[in-house]
Amino acid sequence: MKRVIEKTDDGSATLFVPELNEHYHSTKGARTESQHIFINMGLKASDSPLPTYLGDRFRNRTECLAYP
Repeated sequence: MKRVIEKTDDGSATLFVPELNEHYHSTKGARTESQHIFINMGLKASDSPLPTYLGDRFRNRTECLAYP
């Protein structure tokens, strides 16, 4: 199947398969898609407190690497 790289609305790229008339990702762009999925529908939709800076949790690099 032929694949064509197309530029999206936000300037990123996506694959298009002409035989299926199908794009691999949103034609609005990767940044826009990620913002929608992870920020708008994830963080903003959650009742959980926002994550804090990891430096507050780990005192040094050894603790960070040992943390599961």
